[in-house]
Amino acid sequence: MNLRTILMLCLAFFTTLACDKDDEPAPLNKQIIGTWQLQQITGGLTGHGYDAEFETLTIEENDIYTLTDSLNNTFSGTYALTFSDTEPSLFRITEPSDSVLIFEMVAEKNLSLEQIDSLFLTDECCDNFGYRFIRVE
Repeated sequence: MNLRTILMLCLAFFTTLACDKDDEPAPLNKQIIGTWQLQQITGGLTGHGYDAEFETLTIEENDIYTLTDSLNNTFSGTYALTFSDTEPSLFRITEPSDSVLIFEMVAEKNLSLEQIDSLFLTDECCDNFGYRFIRVE
């Protein structure tokens, strides 16, 4: 065998190895962990949402979330995720706190990710508020 044949076989071998990797996306409960900057609130009577009382949402692995306002005041509570193959995943506030009032008193929100850096929380009741966040950490 000449050197060229050996190089071609090595190239084919390593190309095959690289293609065999299945890069499964992380489960949704791992993908949402981090700090999210509020970008927009929609819905309500005008469709333009309302003035938010918070700027960031931090979601931790230990089922704790924190809302932080512009003065670094924080409102924390616990959450639970519910997954479904046929319906949107749900982000549910499980420990009542002041943050439920900040979220317009709706403790259960549909959750979706668009790409890895955009998080959406939406209400199905009341004024159908939607919260768009981008990942900052």
